[in-house]
Amino acid sequence: MTQFMEQAISPPQPSGPRNPEGYAIIPASRTDWASFTEDSLISDVMNYHQGVDRASDNRKRSHQRVTYQRKSGLISPLPYQGYSQSADYNPDAAGAVRHFSSIDPRFLTSKTLANALKQHLQFADQTIEGLDNLEEVSMGLHLVRYLAQNTEVATSSPPWLHVDQERAVTVFVLGKSANLEGGQNVWVGKDQKYKVIDLDPMDGIFLTQNGRHAVMPMWSKNGRYAYRDILIITTD
Repeated sequence: MTQFMEQAISPPQPSGPRNPEGYAIIPASRTDWASFTEDSLISDVMNYHQGVDRASDNRKRSHQRVTYQRKSGLISPLPYQGYSQSADYNPDAAGAVRHFSSIDPRFLTSKTLANALKQHLQFADQTIEGLDNLEEVSMGLHLVRYLAQNTEVATSSPPWLHVDQERAVTVFVLGKSANLEGGQNVWVGKDQKYKVIDLDPMDGIFLTQNGRHAVMPMWSKNGRYAYRDILIITTD
């Protein structure tokens, strides 16, 4: 484990983006989540339309690349080609092409996703040079459920500090059970100071390559089924 953590902590450092802090919190109060509710849709998608992540029995996952039209808000799925991360960014994956279930089409037309994409682009436009000039933007979407029960522990991948290969990433917490322990986000900037951030449902965190981040392991407080649901949006 120590050897792996050393690999994950020291990936190639890309050139810094325009966002000097490297990350930003997107509180639920900043968005218009309160103007609509899709709890039943999200619950159904996360409960019944997620595939098992072959790398871990404690994660369920679906993935989709899409294009987003800024003016019309049209979200169009792209042909599925799998997902890969180089070994420099995720030693767990080591460059292999991973195949997940496609995201439920109902979620692709949801107000939840439309709102999340707008929030993501507000920060991504400040981070990636020239992105704000594009009318059509290509993005990757991941829906992930971390689950734990009894003495099981759910972890993210990679399990500790790392830099994503995508230049702009936003993670929204869609929901979590009351008996979940852990799951805090960790950010380490160039000042090498650790920031531990506990996101509530519908809060988000925007991440760049200007620092390292991780998610704390998750477990059940009482041994019963516990979960944490997230939406990840990536822009290359």
